[in-house]
Amino acid sequence: MKWMNLKNSKRREAVITSASKIVLRLSNTFAAQMLAIVLMLFDYDQTLQIQSEKTLIGIECSLTVIPGILFLTGALLVKLYPLSEKKHARIVKVLQRRKINGSYVHKR
Repeated sequence: MKWMNLKNSKRREAVITSASKIVLRLSNTFAAQMLAIVLMLFDYDQTLQIQSEKTLIGIECSLTVIPGILFLTGALLVKLYPLSEKKHARIVKVLQRRKINGSYVHKR
């Protein structure tokens, strides 16, 4: 948010917060669909009381291995993101200077 504020001299907290909620809802929908696909791939049959070994391995992987891989991928992407503490501190300092000097423009 601070980066957009620095570049555009506009505050966009409401837009970013709303967009993040939409992305969260879409990701929840996507996750439910992916779970259904994984269960289908591993021959899950809801009418059976006891599932096959293949199905049990698929369910276990969908709850452990697959989320672990996705978490590590996300962690790597966060690590590669070019915003360091030093860069963040510079952005905050520039924004504070703008606010003090009155050059900060709040457009609605």
